[in-house]
Amino acid sequence: MDAASLVPWHESSGNVGDPPEKQNHADGAVLTLQHGHDLPPRNYFTLFLAVKQGESVHGKTFIVPAGGLFKQTDKIMAKDGKQWFYPVAGVQANSEQPGGKAAD
Repeated sequence: MDAASLVPWHESSGNVGDPPEKQNHADGAVLTLQHGHDLPPRNYFTLFLAVKQGESVHGKTFIVPAGGLFKQTDKIMAKDGKQWFYPVAGVQANSEQPGGKAAD
């Protein structure tokens, strides 16, 4: 990787019309790892990292095991104690050749 960026991220979920105290919240960061120095970037991975509300990603380790996101063993419990989410909430990959064609 030639460049990396880390941007704070906040997510809320719940039913439409739920007051804020009934919604689930997660904090985290969006980590983008870029190959090359193209602007806009053409070849990169973006990882959505989640921690409990009010915590920071600083000093934490995030692991996506072989087999993908749904093979993660760590889970973060929602404040209702019934729902949970994974520390790596999502991964996106983008790979393009010059001219905007998808790379093989």
